[in-house]
Amino acid sequence: MQRREAVRGLGGLVAAAALGRTRVSLPEIATRALPVSGFPRKTDFMIPAGTTYLNAAYTHPIPRVSLEAARRAAEGRCGVRPPAPTSPRAQFAELIHARPEEIAYVSCTSAGETWSCRHWSWTASSKETS
Repeated sequence: MQRREAVRGLGGLVAAAALGRTRVSLPEIATRALPVSGFPRKTDFMIPAGTTYLNAAYTHPIPRVSLEAARRAAEGRCGVRPPAPTSPRAQFAELIHARPEEIAYVSCTSAGETWSCRHWSWTASSKETS
């Protein structure tokens, strides 16, 4: 069964169940337990047994591993705070082996290059003559 076939049939199934006019019997393939190693891995989520979760673009279930990571992060914030992070300027300076005061924030690369060229101390020996 393809996903489109399932979605196409859902409308009629929901309407029939809502009107209470029919009893629906699912095929054996729909009630069979899925292997944990493949997809979907329902055991990764806290979805109660017998519940079908239809995913939507604006919401989704949180995986158990993510929930546990968020819990550990929240518990970690209750204790001693980590040292204050250094500024992005200082981090970038360290990355390129410069001093933080040598790093400038500019609107774009061209603006930075223009500023550098205008403020460079040009000498006869620094100019290329080719």
